[in-house]
Amino acid sequence: MADYFTGEFAARANGALNPLHFGCAFTIQYGIGLVVGQWSSQDGHYPVAPYQAAFGLCLALQVLALLWFAVPWFRSFISGLRLSFPSLDDRGEFVRAIAEETILEPVQGSEW
Repeated sequence: MADYFTGEFAARANGALNPLHFGCAFTIQYGIGLVVGQWSSQDGHYPVAPYQAAFGLCLALQVLALLWFAVPWFRSFISGLRLSFPSLDDRGEFVRAIAEETILEPVQGSEW
């Protein structure tokens, strides 16, 4: 937080972030309860399927969040690769330029 806010506001921003964490945790747990509650209980217990559905939904949301953060990194990684290696069109010209520089003229061959 100190990187984004000045000294007097960093503590306030961190304090404001803590209720957000608690609120999100409550919302996720409440949502899991809503999903599990869609099934009827058997002998006072819910079957395994609603828990699998609820936790599978949580996992799917986490994968989407991971993709949300990974796509910009992946794009910058790919653009870094493009800068490191010449493209296919440029590679032909690059190889021709190197080949032209390495071919010795007859006079150079006898001197070498």
